[in-house]
Amino acid sequence: MLLSQLLIILAYFLNVTNSLSTSSHYARWAHVSALVGDKLYFMCGVVDTKNTIGSRDLFYLDLSKNFKDSLPIIEISSNLPVKSMWSAANAYGSTIFLCGGWLSYVSNGTLDNIDYVFTFSTQDNTWQRPSTYGTPPASHPLAAVSSVIDKTGKIYLFGGDNAAIAYSKMYIFDTINLTWLDSSDAGMAFNKTLYASVLLNNGEILYIGGIENYQIAKFADINIVELKRQLETQIQLETQIQQPEAQLQQPVPQLLPP
Repeated sequence: MLLSQLLIILAYFLNVTNSLSTSSHYARWAHVSALVGDKLYFMCGVVDTKNTIGSRDLFYLDLSKNFKDSLPIIEISSNLPVKSMWSAANAYGSTIFLCGGWLSYVSNGTLDNIDYVFTFSTQDNTWQRPSTYGTPPASHPLAAVSSVIDKTGKIYLFGGDNAAIAYSKMYIFDTINLTWLDSSDAGMAFNKTLYASVLLNNGEILYIGGIENYQIAKFADINIVELKRQLETQIQLETQIQQPEAQLQQPVPQLLPP
């Protein structure tokens, strides 16, 4: 049921974006989106096919408005201090969490190899660089990673890459306490990047498609991870095999920066 509903929504948005008038300014790739109430927010991404550099663009689609003649898109002035692409985004309450990705400072264009999390308040439309606790991911950059968020505000980020290595690690971020949880035993039996993820109501996360060892994964080959909560700050992943991070066989310049 969930998958069929998602496919219907996807088909609908593909149809309206191709048939209704909208500015080419919003065309982009490697961006992220998050739903807060009846507003679908779009953030960052690449807008120039000849220059693979992220952006800090921010706008939303008002789902409460009629789509008959044009898309009700509202642009927001962004104070994000970095340009971003291939990040992950999740919403909890009125706050959007932007995690990982290829980040470069707006001020001088150099890579940001320090930050992992930025927050956006949909109430006052401002970005913040929060102080976080715990041990952040050892991998940097953590790009092309997909994420899901549960009802308790914990974000699960798995896989991704740095354009040379595909990761097989799960990182967990507690959005309420702004804390990275201990995921030292959360290695997977597979590595994945450029994929889609869905958290089901039964606690299973589905990882669909993407690239494994730089081989395109079959859409029907769905990896399923079941999460069991033992303590509030600990997550045990039901997996038997753990393999090291896979070396990518060749770069993909059309997708990832050098």
